[in-house]
Amino acid sequence: MTDNYNTVQVLIKGPDDSFDLNKDGLKAALKNAWEYPVCIIAICGDKRKGKSFILNMFLRYLIKGLPKTSLLSYWWGTKEDLHAAFEWRGGSRRNTEGIWILDKPILVDTLDGKVALYLMDTQGMFDSQTSKRECSQIFALATLMSSQLVFNLMKQIQANDLEYLDFWTQTAKFVNTGSDEAFFQSLLFLIRDFSFPDYGFGIQAGERYLQEELKESDDKTATVNENIRNLRNVFSSVNAFGMPTPHKSVTARKEEDKPVNLQYAGKSFMQNAEDLFKHLKENISPLSLNGSPMSGEQLYDYVLSCGENLLSDQVPDPVSLSESVSKFQLGKLVEQEKAEYERIMKEAMDTYEGTLSDLYKYHELQLLEALGRFDKVHKFGREDVIMDYRNTLKLDIVEIYNVLSTYFTQKLELKDSENKREEEARIAKLREDQLGDMVQRQEDQMKETAAKHARDAEEMKKRLEEQEKRFQEAEEQRKTETEEARKLLEDQQRLHKEAEIARSMEAAEAKARFEDQKQKIQKMENDNSKQAQEARKNFQQMEARHRREEQERKADAEKARQNYEQQMKDYKTMQEKKETEAKSAREQQQKMWDQQKAADDRRYEEAKAAQARTEKQLQEMRQKLQNHPRRKRKDKCIIS
Repeated sequence: MTDNYNTVQVLIKGPDDSFDLNKDGLKAALKNAWEYPVCIIAICGDKRKGKSFILNMFLRYLIKGLPKTSLLSYWWGTKEDLHAAFEWRGGSRRNTEGIWILDKPILVDTLDGKVALYLMDTQGMFDSQTSKRECSQIFALATLMSSQLVFNLMKQIQANDLEYLDFWTQTAKFVNTGSDEAFFQSLLFLIRDFSFPDYGFGIQAGERYLQEELKESDDKTATVNENIRNLRNVFSSVNAFGMPTPHKSVTARKEEDKPVNLQYAGKSFMQNAEDLFKHLKENISPLSLNGSPMSGEQLYDYVLSCGENLLSDQVPDPVSLSESVSKFQLGKLVEQEKAEYERIMKEAMDTYEGTLSDLYKYHELQLLEALGRFDKVHKFGREDVIMDYRNTLKLDIVEIYNVLSTYFTQKLELKDSENKREEEARIAKLREDQLGDMVQRQEDQMKETAAKHARDAEEMKKRLEEQEKRFQEAEEQRKTETEEARKLLEDQQRLHKEAEIARSMEAAEAKARFEDQKQKIQKMENDNSKQAQEARKNFQQMEARHRREEQERKADAEKARQNYEQQMKDYKTMQEKKETEAKSAREQQQKMWDQQKAADDRRYEEAKAAQARTEKQLQEMRQKLQNHPRRKRKDKCIIS
């Protein structure tokens, strides 16, 4: 909506009736387009000729857009009143004082991208209330800031209108362009209430009219002819637009009247106004500085730099103003080329591998290219001033090179030092890695040894368990054999006792038989001697046999007793031997356990001592690396 736009006064009349530049207001307005290419369309001319009115119409056209139908244009065919972003009113009294611009830009899409467009309104000039100095200041500042200047005239171009451009035609005399390029960009004569029916209205009618009026002829004064000749040297394009008279509801407005509704301005007037705005929009181009679009920030610096000469107590001097414009352009060009040279050199130095001599050759090449770019850019100003800035550029680039070469030398020295430190760090890292590998190998060996010891211990444990098992089995067998021997001895003893008893019984029986025989013999001796002799003889034989048997029995008993004693002795010997063997086996087993435990403890202590020595060596190596003087210098460089 157009009512979202307001205006800022950038040229203000002070208490002493002199103009001052509102720097804060100008910066606040341009801040919205600080990085954008800027285009300013300004309007200048006599007072009370509808300049603010036409700008408000143009603002609505830009905001509302192009017509949606062929019968009624969307931007003006409504009952909505015209919003007065640029204040205006009917009547004869002046309304606009100084210079006003929109408080924010309108972003317009062009073939080269978005452009920040501002509209600029100026105080009415060329009347009894405005001095020549004020007219020149307003007209000059508006022309400096605009890429399209609309010169608002009534009915036709007159000789005195061209005299108003005298300031810029005089400026052209002091500007040595060196080419056909103009000092400023576009000038449009907007001829209001155009009253030549044979020409018609619009841009083509204005062009035909302009060709006739801007033709040199003998019936024109020398000054007018000179202004015509110099006009196209000042502006890159000069056009005209014939505008019909609006309806009297617009022209007859009084100060107290309500805002205008464009539906009542007249169809012919509005259709031509739409053609005018189309022409202005189609020719939108940003302000140019050294062949490049000027940003809002650059425009602000440009106005501040050149405004000092314009807003003095004297009428602006074309010479000093042209020099200010030229010096600003040349100064920006020098800064631009210095920045480009520095950027190229820094980019090259970031990856440069050559020597300082090679860098100097590259500097000379870039210096020539920077001077070549400086020479190719179209410049305004005297040749001696241009050469002064060219020499300044050359000296500044040499100074930049001296700084950069010092930095580059330090960089090379630092790089050599860095390379040495990196090599030392690489060697230290290699040593550290080797030490780490050695520690790892030792740890692996220790682990392998520990695993082997564990396996040996496990095998030893199994062997001891097997020996213990065999010992227990032998002990059980010994006990079994002992028990069997004991039982056998008991059986033999029992049998011996039984044999003794049997022999005793047999002896008793033999004795009883002997006594019985003896009694029988004695009895027979009394009966018959012959039978007694035989009985005696038998008795004697029997007695001898009995004695032999008794001797044999005693011999057998003695032998059995000796055998028993020998068996008991053998049994005791065997028992003692088995107990000795069992004791020896136990002692051997305990000794093996003690030896195994001592060996494990010894290996554990040795592994622990080896690990401690390795960790100490690694710690000493790391400490040496940390305390190495080159390493410390590198750390200091990194910190700095």
